[in-house]
Amino acid sequence: MEAIVAVAPVNTMLISALLVIMKLALGIRVTKYRAQHNILWGDNDDERMARRIRAHANHSE
Repeated sequence: MEAIVAVAPVNTMLISALLVIMKLALGIRVTKYRAQHNILWGDNDDERMARRIRAHANHSE
């Protein structure tokens, strides 16, 4: 029982770190696309932009 308790925080930190890296990668994808296509607000009826925003939002949910 003690071995499971000792490993649980390490597993939680590892998974949390991976999720943070994924969140940053998705955010960077949205930001780069916005800069390249001069989209300042919303998705500007751009389907690719809408998909990138949705992927970033789904990760948050």
